[in-house]
Formats: sequence, C-alpha cells, structure tokens
Amino acid sequence: MPHPRRRACRVSAGVLVSLAMLVFVPLCGAAAPRTYMTDLGAFFKEVDEGYPFFELKGIQKDWAAAKARLATQVRRCRSDSDFLGLVVEAIGVLRDAHMTIQDPKAQMPQPPAEYYPGLSFLPALRNTVVVMYPPRGREAELKTGTLVVAIDGKPARAVLDERAKRAWAKGGSFSSPQRARLFGEKTAGSSSSKRQWTFPSGIASIRISVRSRWRADRKPIEFNGIDPDVPVEAVPPEVAGGLNSAIRRAEAYLRTAPK
Repeated sequence: MPHPRRRACRVSAGVLVSLAMLVFVPLCGAAAPRTYMTDLGAFFKEVDEGYPFFELKGIQKDWAAAKARLATQVRRCRSDSDFLGLVVEAIGVLRDAHMTIQDPKAQMPQPPAEYYPGLSFLPALRNTVVVMYPPRGREAELKTGTLVVAIDGKPARAVLDERAKRAWAKGGSFSSPQRARLFGEKTAGSSSSKRQWTFPSGIASIRISVRSRWRADRKPIEFNGIDPDVPVEAVPPEVAGGLNSAIRRAEAYLRTAPK
C-alpha cells in the first residue's frame, strides 16, 4: 500500500499538472489574436506612412473606415487563413492591382466564385458597344463586331459604364514615358514601382506600391493612364472583319507622315 504522504504528493502533482494545462490552453488561444492585431497594426502603419495614392484615388475616407472595421474584426480571427482574408479585404480598399500577398505561411482564403458568361464587349464609335468575343458555340449568332444596342432593355454603353462604377466602388483590382505616337484609347492607369514588406510575425509578405511611374508630361500614370495622341474608338465593321481600328489608323498615318 503506497505511503499516505507519497500518495498525497502524487495527487498534488496531478492537480498541478491539470491546473497548468488549464492555464496554458487559454493563453495559447489568446496569443494568436494578439499576434494578428500586431501584424494588422504594423500593416496599417506601413500603408499610412508610405502609400502614395490616397489623394490621387480619393480613397482616404474609405481607408479610414476600413481600418476601424478591420481592427474590430481581427479580434475574432481564429486562424492564419482568417487573418490573411482580412488583409485581402484591406488591399481591396486600396484598389491597387500591384499590391499582392507573397509567400504566405498559411493557406490563402478562397475568393467567392465568379462566373464568366463567355461574352466580351468593346466600346465603339458614337458611344456604342460591339461584341469583341462571342460565347463558345454562339459564334454564328453573335459574330465579332455585332453592334449591341441594349442590355437588359437599357442602353448598352450606359449599362457597361454603370457596372464599371460598381466594380470601382466595391474595391479590388481595377504606363512609362512614351516617345512614339499613340493611337487608341487611354490606358488603364496602372503603373507603379513596388517594394516588398513583411509582417512582423513572418506570416506573409506584401508587394506595396511606393510611387507612380510618370508620363512624358510628368503626370503620374497611376490612376490617370496615358492619353493617346490620336484617340481611336473601334469601328464596328472593322471589328467584324477581324481588323484593329487603332492599328489601321496608325498604318494610315505612317503612309502619309513626313519621313
């Protein structure tokens, strides 16, 4: 029969171990949110101090509101994937296709499913729209260059412009000095120099825009784009014939331009 004192020691030791485990588990659970809060705060500070396009894009209020919202949500993160999802949301507010998460140490959250109808449109002359790429199997009905008058009973160009505005409001991802003569439409306005920044915990790195590249007139390309020397919109019959309207105007210019 074990000595009473030894048995008491074993019981006490078991109680101590159990208490230690009870104390240890909550501490581990609490450490993760604190780490996420530290990482998110460091990211906010980095963007606040170095991101160059707040005024250019007019997103100061959006960013301030997002920081307040995400600073609350980060307390509920229970996994690295949850945290990276918040970072993706923060990047979307900046509307910067250059800013991407690099080398994540956890699985990235899956974005919501998006479905592409297989039909692409192209802005054309006189505020119209033409089919650029028809859906597979519908080429005979919707040939490239077909003039689109209305979408869902509304003027086609107005519908597409409104969708573009909604995409911008939603956030997310929406060129160098030129010496050539440019034909076509204004470029998308996405051109910047980047650097890589790493979260304090090392969970991932982010490519962050630090400055815009510049146009020949010394205006930033980012958000503004590059204006063509000769604006050219698509001509429906040319698109239908597989021709590029901007290239045709450029070729005509080269044939008549002084040598």
